[in-house]
Amino acid sequence: NLIFDPVTKVRESVGWLLYRLSMHKDGTKMMNKSNTIYKIVDAFILYSTPTKIAENIYYLLYLLEAMINVSRYDYNINHMLKKGLLKSFNEILFDENAQYSSALSVGLYQQLRELILSTCKNVTLIVDGKVEAYKENLILTGAKFLSSELINERLYVSSMFMSISNILDSKKQICKFETVVNNVVHYEILEKICALLEVKNKDVKEIMDIKENSILCLR
Repeated sequence: NLIFDPVTKVRESVGWLLYRLSMHKDGTKMMNKSNTIYKIVDAFILYSTPTKIAENIYYLLYLLEAMINVSRYDYNINHMLKKGLLKSFNEILFDENAQYSSALSVGLYQQLRELILSTCKNVTLIVDGKVEAYKENLILTGAKFLSSELINERLYVSSMFMSISNILDSKKQICKFETVVNNVVHYEILEKICALLEVKNKDVKEIMDIKENSILCLR
């Protein structure tokens, strides 16, 4: 299978082809019927380990672009769940001991994070996606991006939180997560969400979308 070809450049070419195919609804249907989405997920998990991520970063970016496109349709999202993909996403975003970020340039790691968060916001549109994201700790890991300097990271993670907060366990985790600083209890995630309501530039659509996501998350 060319998705797992031993030659990196071949995999990159296949990744580009899958991305282009996924840009059209009919293409995503073909990928669904041929079980290609399952293979994309397997390939991402295989090639995104700390020891392989540097060599395969461009391939992984193509795969993420394809997953973003296919996950716009509910019938494709189930093909991405219960295979360890969200666990892999969480590990990359959490970046323990900088094992992922240290292997990449700052720009490539930021691009990787942004595409992962964009995929997460799509996957959590369905109930099974919300539940798996909660179980894989994407709420706790994703919370740090609520205060990101990058507007797209704030936009995508606030959208994910808006969706995932529709299930009770997720809402409890968001509301009850606390840290203690100088003997003062802070409800850290709630405080970050509330901070997003402080709109500074109403002319920027993304800022307004972030505010709307935050309002819906708090309901």
